[in-house]
Amino acid sequence: MLCHEGIDIGVILVIEQEDALFLNYLAFLPLHQSKGLGTEILNKLLEQAIFRRIPIKLSVMRVNPAKALYELLGFRVVGGDENRFLMEWRNAADSGNP
Repeated sequence: MLCHEGIDIGVILVIEQEDALFLNYLAFLPLHQSKGLGTEILNKLLEQAIFRRIPIKLSVMRVNPAKALYELLGFRVVGGDENRFLMEWRNAADSGNP
């Protein structure tokens, strides 16, 4: 459960793997959407990945507008199917990219 100022605002499920973090589920109650809380949560997850020097992976429905947020934060589409995109974030310092 995600809480903000003592109030339940959503749910997150991150599966910690040895070589990656997998963001399995992230959702906010409608009242708490579009307030920057998703960005805040994702930035904390990025910090964990940087510290551990591992990528973050996720799967998102093709119709989900959250894909734009993931791309804004540096996630890239690395696969998928007709319904979902498989996305991945890697720290540029660890992947050898400028």
